Amino acid sequence: MVTINLNGNEYPLACNLRVAYVLQNQHNHESYSSILSRVGEMPLEQQIDVVYAAFQIANPETAKTFTREMFRMYVLDHDEFNASVILNIIKAIISGILGKKLPDEVPNE
Repeated sequence: MVTINLNGNEYPLACNLRVAYVLQNQHNHESYSSILSRVGEMPLEQQIDVVYAAFQIANPETAKTFTREMFRMYVLDHDEFNASVILNIIKAIISGILGKKLPDEVPNE
């Protein structure tokens, strides 16, 4: 199970087709495979939004009070998050969506 720690609380992240469906809706119904194939090229804001989609799906009640903007600001302002951490979380989400294990590390660019 993929989780994220926010304000000292551990929250699960959804790693299923619902995340792909939400991402498609956020990107004008572009195929999820196209969206996910270019995650490393996305602006940081969009990468964080991928993680938020997984958070929101897994924690709908908490997401009502922890908005997308609050989530972004939290991730941007806390040292435990960096580009590599975000990409590795996204990689785990993608692995769940695809139903297969991806390489353990996201290459540093």
